Amino acid sequence: NTVPLRSPARKDDIKTLANYFLQNSTIHPEKKGKIKGFTKMALDTLMNHHWPGNVRELCNVIERAVMLETTDKIGLTSIIIDTTLHHDEHVRASSHKINGYSLASAEKQLIAKALEETGWQKTRAAALLGITRATLYAKVRQYNIEQQNHTISEEFAVNHTMAI
Repeated sequence: NTVPLRSPARKDDIKTLANYFLQNSTIHPEKKGKIKGFTKMALDTLMNHHWPGNVRELCNVIERAVMLETTDKIGLTSIIIDTTLHHDEHVRASSHKINGYSLASAEKQLIAKALEETGWQKTRAAALLGITRATLYAKVRQYNIEQQNHTISEEFAVNHTMAI
């Protein structure tokens, strides 16, 4: 029998597996080899999570982090753990407004970041966030998230229309 990742005896394996998944990630080929590791806070978060989804959950968390990270080390803000998998009182308390931050604000920022990272490819962004495309569209409308940069074709269309 294999000992589950959530077992205290397997805590040391989390760092090894996280590094393995990072080095072998193919989710964002442009970032291959550019992300060198994890910040201490990100690793601490990974090490302290209960991992009810076992190794598959850890792999998914690392894949999302690779998509979200913009530096050479995966930081805490790129570690998105599905807290619905375990019902800890601390987790539920953190979903309420804390020090001026709200869950809605964090969700809006995360969705905007995922869309930016994927070049506004909604299917990829939805997969990255672990939600359906329909849910992503609803959240974009709900939070009024708009693409900041216009594409060249959009600018051409606007300039061409203005010249007529």
